[in-house]
Amino acid sequence: MEDIYKKRYKQQVQPVIHKKVKVEMRKNLKEARQRAGMTQQQMADKLEISLVYYQKIEQGSRTGDFVLWDMLEDITGVHQRILREISNNHLDKESNPLAH
Repeated sequence: MEDIYKKRYKQQVQPVIHKKVKVEMRKNLKEARQRAGMTQQQMADKLEISLVYYQKIEQGSRTGDFVLWDMLEDITGVHQRILREISNNHLDKESNPLAH
């Protein structure tokens, strides 16, 4: 019986992230990291987090906290609103400030 409650709790608490959101978040972070000339490991080291945790953030399966996004903004020089962009506004190269 306890497992049923845990399963329901996880379903209610876990945020639903659509595939497009994951792709967009990963794309913006990846492009910003690459423009900064950093590997995922180097970025994780700079943020003082594990490689796996950074990879999950870049993939969109983890969100990270506000301090982390502030640090990402400082490191990449890209505003965190763009790094965390979840709309389809920056899918084409012309409107994406990272795709120059």
